[in-house]
Amino acid sequence: MRKGYRVFRVTGVLAAGMALGGCHAAAGSAPREGHVPPPPLRWTTFEDPAEHAFSLSVPAGWRVQGGLRRRSAVEVHYGVTATSPDGRMTIFLGDENLPTFTVPSPYLSMAGYGPGRWYSPGFGQQLLVEPYLPGAAFAQAWGAQRFRALCPDLHLASRTPLPQAARDMDMAYAAGGVRTHLDVGEADFTGSAGPTAMVGYVLAATTLVQTYGNALWQVQYLGAFWAPAWDRAEAADLLAREAASFRLSPAWLEATHQAEASISRTVAATGDAVARSIHAGFEHQMAAEARAHQGAVDAIRGVHRYTDPSDPGRTYELDNRYDSWIVGDPDHPEPYPGDTLPARGGHLLVRAR
Repeated sequence: MRKGYRVFRVTGVLAAGMALGGCHAAAGSAPREGHVPPPPLRWTTFEDPAEHAFSLSVPAGWRVQGGLRRRSAVEVHYGVTATSPDGRMTIFLGDENLPTFTVPSPYLSMAGYGPGRWYSPGFGQQLLVEPYLPGAAFAQAWGAQRFRALCPDLHLASRTPLPQAARDMDMAYAAGGVRTHLDVGEADFTGSAGPTAMVGYVLAATTLVQTYGNALWQVQYLGAFWAPAWDRAEAADLLAREAASFRLSPAWLEATHQAEASISRTVAATGDAVARSIHAGFEHQMAAEARAHQGAVDAIRGVHRYTDPSDPGRTYELDNRYDSWIVGDPDHPEPYPGDTLPARGGHLLVRAR
């Protein structure tokens, strides 16, 4: 087991320096009537109060809790939560209460250690026996537990694997000299706080390490937010900024005999990758919602949108009673019944999606 614990000692320290997040927010983001946006945020630095192991930027005036938790000499976890002054928005980076897990096995079962039981292999370490959960499944499980305490009518909106994010984060690890494979996924939630529509988001990355006769797994990254639906864009931006600002203390790395330069580069590279992932996911979701909204407006107006393959920059809004349109003269498209060949020089328009 010693080899496995050396692996987790390195990856555990790396995990303490890399907080992830993403944002594919749920529908319903229109501002509430009479909602006045808050003034621009100021930022301040939060430093781990336990061992001064890390720091990150947080909004000034917010209630910030958490820090590093050392479960044993070889296992550390971190978590930081930042809550807005009105209590409506909370940003989560990591979870200091998460343990290292060990996968159920016949050996553990024979010894009386089934799922949900704690098992100690020695070295002062405690492992929680639980089946391995890929990133998306863990994001759903963690979000359901954490957000339901804030919202009894919580609903899962979606759960999605993120293979591209996993590749980006694996590359960040590789740049620091550590080979690993992360499974990354996200989960979206909807709910309410009184009359206020709320959205929740969780991104998680998990990794499974095979050791002698056992399999250990950890949550390497965790980022999340809970916010009013109309504030989801701000919540995504805050999550990205906090993740990108996370830095480990050189003095703490030296004191724990870690390779300071290598790990610091890995932390910075991963923070940048996380911030890009958050913004890209949010922009993709907003574009999809904009298309859905435009489709609803077009349906009310009785039109479909078309593009001309020979002139991609040109679009048409045409009567939706007809499924197909043909164009010969660009200024005079005509309905195409579909049972005759297009006239010489004419061609079909393409329905925009």
